[in-house]
Amino acid sequence: MSKTAVVVDVRSNAGQDSSMRKENRRKGFTLVLTGACIVSLFGMLGLSVDLGRVYITKSETQSFADTGALAGALALNGTSFVSARDAVTGNNKNQWNMGTAMFTESGGNTTITIEFALPQAANLSQPDASTWSTEPPTAAGYTFIRVTASAILPLYILPVVGTSRTQLVKAVATAGQTPLFNFGSGLLPFSPVYHASAATTSNPAGMTVGGWYTLRYPGGATFKNSDLCNDDRGDAAFLALANLQPSSERGFYQNPSASVADQEIIDGLMQYPVVFPGTISMYGGAMNTAQNALNQRIDFDTDHVSNTYDQYQNNQVNGVRVGNGFRLVGTPANAGPPSSSGGVRQIVGFVGMFLSSGPTGDVHYSSGGGSPWCAQYYGIWNKNGQTTGAGKPGIAYVTVMVQ
Repeated sequence: MSKTAVVVDVRSNAGQDSSMRKENRRKGFTLVLTGACIVSLFGMLGLSVDLGRVYITKSETQSFADTGALAGALALNGTSFVSARDAVTGNNKNQWNMGTAMFTESGGNTTITIEFALPQAANLSQPDASTWSTEPPTAAGYTFIRVTASAILPLYILPVVGTSRTQLVKAVATAGQTPLFNFGSGLLPFSPVYHASAATTSNPAGMTVGGWYTLRYPGGATFKNSDLCNDDRGDAAFLALANLQPSSERGFYQNPSASVADQEIIDGLMQYPVVFPGTISMYGGAMNTAQNALNQRIDFDTDHVSNTYDQYQNNQVNGVRVGNGFRLVGTPANAGPPSSSGGVRQIVGFVGMFLSSGPTGDVHYSSGGGSPWCAQYYGIWNKNGQTTGAGKPGIAYVTVMVQ
C-alpha cells in the first residue's frame, strides 16, 4: 500500500511542477510583453509629444526666418548693412518654444546667420549664389538677404527609449528687392522732367540726391528760373525743355478729374497703367483737389513735421523711425515733351521723392497755382520701403520673398 502511495505522490508532484512551470512561463511572457508595451507606449507618447513640439518649433523657426528676411530686405539701402541686421535681430514678434523664448544670434539654444548677395547680372530678380557672404566688403548693390535660424529643442520623453536628448531645428528664408516694371497702382501721379545735361547710365534722371525738383509747374505760358524748384534752376537746357510744355501740361500724368485725383495721390490708384520702358501722357488743370490730397498724404504719415529726407530718417524714438514711409513716393521721370505741341513722353526711369514743400517752413503745399510744387529726390524707390533702395538708379523695386 505504501509503495503504491509513493508512486501516486510522485506523479502528482510532477504534474504540479509542470503546471507551475507553465504558469511561470506565462507570467514571464506577460511581464516581457508588459515591458515591451510600456516601451512602445513611451515611444508613441514621445512621438506625439516631442515630435509635436519639433513640428511647432519648425513652424516658429520658419516664421522667424521669413519675417526677418522680409524686414531685412526692406531695410537694405546700399550704404550699410546695419539697418538690415537690426531689422532681423530685432524681430521680437516671432519667438519660439511655444512663444516663450527669443531668437538670438549666438548663445543659449538659438543661432541666427545673416548673409547678403548681389543680384545676377542677367536676372536682377534672383541672387548671385557665388556672392553670398556674412560680411561683404561694401553694401553697394546688395539687394538680397538670407536668414538662417536654428534652435536646439530639448526632448523630454523620447530619450527614455534611447534617442538624443535634443533636436536641432533649422529654417532658411531668402528675400530681396527685385525690379518692378509694370504698374497698375502705387505710383504718385506727378512726373518730374529729367536733366538731360546730367543724365548718365548710372543716373538716368540726372538728379542729385537731396535736391529739390518740380512735381507740378505753375500756370503760365513760359517759365523763368524762379518758377522752378531750387535744383531745376540754373540749367539752361532744362529751362528750354520745360518751356516746350503746353500750358495744359503741368506735371500730372494720371486722370486729373477731381473725383479720382485724391485717390490717385493718397491711395496709389492708377487709371492709366505704366509700363517701363514706355511712355506717359501729361494732363493739366489747377487741381486744388491734388493740393489737398498731397497734404492729406503728408498728414497720414506718422512724421508730418520733418522738412527733409535726412530729418525724416533721423527722427527716431528709442532707435525706431517715427515716420511710416507714407511720404516716400515713387514716380516716373520723363524726357520732357517731344515738341511745343506736347505729346507722349518717354519714361527715362523711376525716382524716389520725399513729399515736402521745401527744406524750411511748413511742409504742406499751400502755394496754389502761382508757384511750383516741389519734392526732394532721395534716391532709388523701393515700394513699401522706408528708406532708399539698394539697387540700380532709375529702376523701381519691390521687396519679395525669393525662397
